Parts: sequence; C-alpha cells; structure tokens
Amino acid sequence: MTLSPIKTITYQLYLFQLENYRIRRFLKLLGKNFGQPNQTQRKQVVWTLKLSYLFSLSLILQSALSFGAGYVAYRLFAAPATLAVAAGIITFYVLSLFFFLVLIPVAVAYMPLDYLLKRRIIRRAKRKMARVSRAKIIGITGSYGKTTMKEALAAVLSEKFKVLKTLENINTPLGVSRLILDKLTADTEIFVVEMGAYQKGDIQTICDIVPPDISIVTGINESHLERFGSIENTIKTKFEIVEATKRAGLVVLNADDKLVAAHYQEYIKGQKICFYASRNNPLVPYQISEMRFFEDGSGISFNLASRERNFGTIKIPLLGEYAAGIVMACVCIARELGMSNGEIQRGIANIKPISHRLEPIRGASGVLVIDDSYNGN
Repeated sequence: MTLSPIKTITYQLYLFQLENYRIRRFLKLLGKNFGQPNQTQRKQVVWTLKLSYLFSLSLILQSALSFGAGYVAYRLFAAPATLAVAAGIITFYVLSLFFFLVLIPVAVAYMPLDYLLKRRIIRRAKRKMARVSRAKIIGITGSYGKTTMKEALAAVLSEKFKVLKTLENINTPLGVSRLILDKLTADTEIFVVEMGAYQKGDIQTICDIVPPDISIVTGINESHLERFGSIENTIKTKFEIVEATKRAGLVVLNADDKLVAAHYQEYIKGQKICFYASRNNPLVPYQISEMRFFEDGSGISFNLASRERNFGTIKIPLLGEYAAGIVMACVCIARELGMSNGEIQRGIANIKPISHRLEPIRGASGVLVIDDSYNGN
C-alpha cells in the first residue's frame, strides 16, 4: 500500500471510471482496500471531459475544506498562523488519501447536469439520424464476440458500401450518439453499431437511437452477471435488439450458443432469420468442411458451401474455429444486402486480426505468441 496522494487520487478516479461512475459499485470497490492502490491497474485513466470536470470540482472542494480547517484552527482555537497553515496542509493530505470523500459529493451534485447534457447529445443524434441518414443499421450485441463480428462484417461490406462502424469499444448510448454527430454523413450506406449492456433496457436505449435493419446476437453467457443479477435478465436484455429490429429486417443468430438457440422464438416478431455456426448445424444454410489450423499463426482455412453456391476454400487470419461462424454470418448479411459472390469473396480477404483477441504475434527467436489479453470472459 502506498501513501502517495497523486497515486491514490489517480487510482480512485480510475476505479470510479471503471465502474462507469456508478457510486454504489464504486463504494463496493473502495470497501476492499479503502481506495488505496495495492494492485496493478488493468487500464489507464481516460481523461474524458466528464472526468476532468469531476476531478477539477473535487479539487476545488478539497482545497476549500483544507482552507476551512486552517481558518477554524486560526480563529476558533487561536492557533498561530504556522499551525493554522499546517492544519490546512494536513487536511489536504488526508483528503488526498481519501479522495472519494470529496469525489462522491461532487459526483452526486453533478448528476442532474450530467443527465441533461447526455439527453441533449442523444436528442441531437436522433435528429441527425432522421434528417441526414438513409444508412442501413446493423446492430450487434452479445456477451462475447461483438467486436470481432463488427470488424469482420465492416471489412466484408466495405468492398461494396460506404461503411461507418463504432470505434474500438464504443457501445453505449452516449458513445454511439457522439459518433453519429462526429462521423455520420449523408453518403454513409451502412452503419455497424456495437451495443453493450449492463442492465435491462440498455440495448433498447441504443436501439431507440439507431433502430436496426439487421440485428446480430453473438452469444449469451454469465458475463457481467453481477450487474444483471440473473442469466434470465441477461437473456432478456440481449434479445432487446431482436425486439427492436424492424419487421422487414433480418435477425442473425449464433446457432452454436445454446441460450440463443433455446430462447430466440420468444422474441422474434416476424423478421427473417439467418443462423450461423462454426460447425455444421441443421439450422444454418451453409456447410463447413476441411477446417485447417495453420500452426505458423497465419489463421485458419475451411470450405464454405450452400445448396446454391460453393465458395471454395476460404482462408482468414483469425484463430479459433469460431471465426468460421463469423464468416458465415458475414456471408448471410452480405447476400441479404445484394453483394455478389465475387464481392463477398474479396471482402472476406479484407478481414484482419483483431488486437488482443487471439492475435498472433511473432516473438523473439520465432516464438509464436497468441495475444488474447483483452478477453476476461
């Protein structure tokens, strides 16, 4: 444990941001070690505008309290000026070690303004979507595999269309809204949106901003179960994207996932369905054969065929058999959007490894390192 004020303040800000500024969850983390940095951070603090405001206002409150402590010592206890200054410095130091004592009141006071600012940004994004965009919206959610699906799909569809995708891990209503305001243009043809959730209603909130023409559910498991409370809540939340999909739209589902396959019929409302899988399954329209893993880390290859078309041998620089299912989903969606077989094959060739997700890296002396450090599932 360290008693460094700077490290402690930074660490407590990191914890608060890590918990998405949710005070109750932040307090649970603080209860483990009183907010003292006694472990390695998985991520770094991101100095967003919100965090900068909270830190600045907390620092102002901390300084005011420290000045007040010195003033009280000087006036009420008739302490010499030097002792009054010392009282102020000691107060400032102690509050630095327990920075959450000023951070939490500031965060509570900031909540109404924060809510109004978020609602304003989301309203502006909705207006822009209605005014500017004719893009088809493809929404992706699931307990795992969202980012890999997003990147692969964007690579394939970009062979024919002008595609906008959510960046990195942007998957919240505010993040999606800001991307719309910053990047969406009138000539955007496809908007691929990753949608994250921690509780019921989160997916629906994003879908209210970007109603999906095509939705994808990549899978459901116990990820974030401590927030959802039960696997039943997780299932209902993930399928909010299906319920929000336009009636003339397409729903793409992972047939490999038992919870998806077991519950999808409860949420379908007349939309067309396409299943995908990484192994042969009676629900899927394509067959996979001759799967091969290249031990040099260059990826996998497999044969993909349907009743009407044999795509032949496909090689992609992704590791793991699940990637064959992702390609199958991309093919289903590309064909729904009118891409030719040639365009689809060229698009598949554009798929690249995803950073920190089974990413092959050639290390020293030819050692192959598989970097899967992002995943915590």
